[in-house]
Amino acid sequence: MLSSLFANTREIVALKTAEDCDAVLVKPLAVLFKHSRSCSLSSSAKAAVLEYRDAHPDAPIFMVFAQQRELSRHVAEATGVPHASPQVIVLRNGDLVGSVSHHGITVESLAELIEN
Repeated sequence: MLSSLFANTREIVALKTAEDCDAVLVKPLAVLFKHSRSCSLSSSAKAAVLEYRDAHPDAPIFMVFAQQRELSRHVAEATGVPHASPQVIVLRNGDLVGSVSHHGITVESLAELIEN
């Protein structure tokens, strides 16, 4: 099931289940982007995430839609990061590297979290 998530590395893959999320969280690097389709600030954050992704097409970025409340709660519980939207959470081998939310989501902040 999860192998299909990695098939198209040019797109940000949307996680759909807690099981998908759990499988991603233990990867060597996982970047979760919580996005709300109804929030203009989230649209701006998505633009920054996509710009980072264009420059780093192999970055393992996964989207969680904030409207999927159960999955959003699961991410908060699994990572220990309180829910926010928009939000980016970065993990390495299941350990939290850091997170950024709202206006803090920029290409530069993503680079700092992901590349360090």
